Amino acid sequence: MWKVVKGKLVHVKDESRVEFRTRISSKILKEFKRIAEENDSYTNYVIENGIFNLLKQKAPLKKTKYKDRVRYMGVYDKELLEELQTYAEEQGVFRNTVIEHSIHFVNVNELKRKGHKNRQEE
Repeated sequence: MWKVVKGKLVHVKDESRVEFRTRISSKILKEFKRIAEENDSYTNYVIENGIFNLLKQKAPLKKTKYKDRVRYMGVYDKELLEELQTYAEEQGVFRNTVIEHSIHFVNVNELKRKGHKNRQEE
């Protein structure tokens, strides 16, 4: 993110975002990536959108056990991750299960675009 400080444009780290590493199904990860490419977005933004919509609808989850899980690391909204953790505990599942289920809740009309990370704020 960029901010204007004393009349100059300065790059500032967005403190509301944190790094998060997990293991998710490679098949589902490919689908997240496909959606991101088709909509000029990043995979993390697509995942965040799906999680946000899933949490908003309070959809019930089933435990899943994918055999093709791969390690995936991204930067996510800190508050959203906290809500994700709470919801996963309430449902009795792991965070990666919630992320995998969120693929069904992605709304491409609400996705952040690639330029969002380079936004300028006052």
